[in-house]
Amino acid sequence: MVIPPIALKVNLDSDVDRATSILVPDGRPGLSRNIWFAEARAGIAGSAVPLLSSRIIMRMRSGDRDDVTVKLRPCVPAELPTRWGEAFCNEDASYRMESEWCGDHRVRSASVISHRAPGSLTPLMDDRTDPVALLDATQRQFVVACTSCGVPIDHLVTLGPIASRTWTDVSVDGAPVAVERWTVGELDLLEVSMHLRPLRDEPADAFELRAAQHLLLLERSLGDRGLPIVTISKTERVLTTFRGRAHDSTVDDSVRDDGVQNDGVRNDTGQPRFDMGRSTT
Repeated sequence: MVIPPIALKVNLDSDVDRATSILVPDGRPGLSRNIWFAEARAGIAGSAVPLLSSRIIMRMRSGDRDDVTVKLRPCVPAELPTRWGEAFCNEDASYRMESEWCGDHRVRSASVISHRAPGSLTPLMDDRTDPVALLDATQRQFVVACTSCGVPIDHLVTLGPIASRTWTDVSVDGAPVAVERWTVGELDLLEVSMHLRPLRDEPADAFELRAAQHLLLLERSLGDRGLPIVTISKTERVLTTFRGRAHDSTVDDSVRDDGVQNDGVRNDTGQPRFDMGRSTT
């Protein structure tokens, strides 16, 4: 059995300017992008986040490097169809599985990522393109095969843009990490992450023990710098902040209706929506 990589994540949400200057003291600009998420219109206008509650995250990023991601988190590998049991790449997208650790919270995730030309998604988001129309063939197959019946994949709104800046190859006490900052409205979040892969012939339990030690050392290093840690993920924090505000004028353009009509065929952009009937494979 293939042992998936482990992503270690530590989140900060206090005095982010100071935290950024401590972790990235050279002041380099980093990778700049805007981020949008998709959610069900009916839920986000009330007090729910139906896609997130159904374990689906749909994210669009545009700027220095563009991509569209569909993620199932948490996922149970044994419940996935055979095709989705291991990582692969094809001409459309790349599929990966990994474990995500944040404090004591540890889950497995499965993602299909489709890369696009830098800056190409921004005009599509500005034109209120139906988020479902942005998915490529592999991503659509993943949604059909790996999600439960009743997941509200139609009638979506886009949430954003969230300003994102990412610094890679950052060193924290000699450990290589990435630092990512998200800003939208009054929300300002920072994530410090480290990705680990199993060594050759390393047993799963030994790999997990090594990852736990790395996470503990990273948390201690940040604590020693006076940086307070929070346990909620930045994605969950952003999406739950948006809920109930779809028609709140104080959000400006951060939450937008995609104009999906109730005919079940097209939205008002004239783009066809794909059949989400359940797969038999």
